[in-house]
Amino acid sequence: MSAPLIAVGPFLLFMIGTMIFSTFFMSSGKSEIFRMRKLQAKEFSSNTFRLRFKDYTDKKVEYSKREEIEILCQNAGVDLSYSDFILVSIGVSVLLFSIFTFIIGNIFMGTAFAVIGYKLPKQVLGFIKNKRIEKLETQLGPFMNMVIKRYEYTEDFEKAIINTAKEFYGTEPLYTELSKTVSEISVGVSIPEALDNLAIRTANKYMGLLADYYKIAYLLGTDEVRKKLLGQAYEQYEENRKLKMFLKEQISEPVRDSYMMVLAYPLFVGFGVVFMDGYTDFMFHTLLGQIVITACTLAVMGIVVFINKKIGAPLEKKYQKPKQSLESQDRKK
Repeated sequence: MSAPLIAVGPFLLFMIGTMIFSTFFMSSGKSEIFRMRKLQAKEFSSNTFRLRFKDYTDKKVEYSKREEIEILCQNAGVDLSYSDFILVSIGVSVLLFSIFTFIIGNIFMGTAFAVIGYKLPKQVLGFIKNKRIEKLETQLGPFMNMVIKRYEYTEDFEKAIINTAKEFYGTEPLYTELSKTVSEISVGVSIPEALDNLAIRTANKYMGLLADYYKIAYLLGTDEVRKKLLGQAYEQYEENRKLKMFLKEQISEPVRDSYMMVLAYPLFVGFGVVFMDGYTDFMFHTLLGQIVITACTLAVMGIVVFINKKIGAPLEKKYQKPKQSLESQDRKK
């Protein structure tokens, strides 16, 4: 009896020691491996779903509609495809519907905010786009002027663009867009097409005009005519900038009043919640109150949409490539 026990004893001690070592010293490594594998599997399934949904939207949605949303994202500085934008909109819609229906208990607001939530990402991007374009308009003028002046000395438009872009390092959001333009030129994209793409991303038609003038100037062949023609793009930009500054001063007061009107709604609701007895119970727990607060919320959202599209929007329409190039892009896709 003692001999077998002596033989089995060291084996049991070895197994127990192995279990303790693996538990305390290797569990963290294993858990990290398992976590990474689980994360990779999750990312793979997520990417697979996104690709399938993208293929579905590419087939079912018209190119012009997809392009409109993707250009809006570019103008706002957000890298989203049309399919990703739709997924975000659906996610926000479901989230707001769940909050107002199941947490707050207002089915009317839940339904309303399901619609609002679907439209909300577009309104947010529109607001960001308007502010971003206003900033870009103050930065593009000096860039155009420096490129034209540098071209007059170097007579190399590509180098003029690349070297001028370096001098705008740290000037955002222009430097980010110029970096994309320089990258396009470096991989073989023609200068007119690169400038067209820059004009679309910055929603500035005068960058597109500069591209068109460059095409004409390149065909004319004489340096003197090229320099004068390219200078016309900057002169027209400056005239337009001064005119828009004057118009912005004229409409600044209506824009401010519109935003104050929107801000007054949550302030009024907050005042009622804090200082008026029974306000919360009436608004959130009675049928009439739920209908009233839903109608007021929809009205405020309508005002926000109006401000983004009409009052607070840029004064000029966005730049678009010629129709032929748009159709060629659709055929490529």
